[in-house]
Amino acid sequence: MKRKDTGRGMLLLWTASVYALSFLCYLPMLAQRMGMALPGGAVNLKYLFVCVPAVVSVLFSLRERRLKAYFAGMFSGRPGGREFSAGLAIAAAGLLVSWGYEAGTGVPVFENAYPSVAALLAGCLYLLATGLVEEMAWRGFLLERLPQKGIKGAALAGLVWAAWHIPMWTIRNGLGLRDIPFLCVWTVLVAIVLGTAYYRSGSILTAAVLHMLFNTCCLAPVQYNIPVLAVIIAGGAWVGKKNRRIL
Repeated sequence: MKRKDTGRGMLLLWTASVYALSFLCYLPMLAQRMGMALPGGAVNLKYLFVCVPAVVSVLFSLRERRLKAYFAGMFSGRPGGREFSAGLAIAAAGLLVSWGYEAGTGVPVFENAYPSVAALLAGCLYLLATGLVEEMAWRGFLLERLPQKGIKGAALAGLVWAAWHIPMWTIRNGLGLRDIPFLCVWTVLVAIVLGTAYYRSGSILTAAVLHMLFNTCCLAPVQYNIPVLAVIIAGGAWVGKKNRRIL
């Protein structure tokens, strides 16, 4: 698939638009927590947060007269393959870390997250849908148009993606500033894996499935998952270098 870079100014405008509109989705919740009276349905805007980047991407593609190419390019790749196998291996590592954390602390992370098989299946479907919507924007639009390629491009897109999560982490999930750096590091590492899979397969669907697997399997606190994923990425980069392949 041929990749075409977009001007820096356009990418900055895209990022600013995504950040501003996404923050507005959590503004009613923030105002309510500050004691302001709002209409009952206003807080439900938070559910649109995940959709904003994809909608902005579609609008920018329309402006560029590249909408057809935008959708065609995302789904014209090769779903699955070695990228998907590598993702399964990483998901298995996440499960091992989660089981180890559960055994060591006694915190029932799996029972809390998925109290039944039906809850697990529903969670997977939901996370696949939201993962697909996110990947349409962060890999399918932003990563596709960055002048930086390879791990550098994937990490840069990951930094922008991590910052986008901050309103959700702080306003919706109520996490403190102590947690944010760990979450940002984790998000960038995940972005490197997803970006590499997208580069090699050209398939947003592959990235979305991997996205879902990360969110489903890595249930331990990110502080425990970060070292494992960092070692796996470093090992993959070393193997790729030995095989003279571009990551």
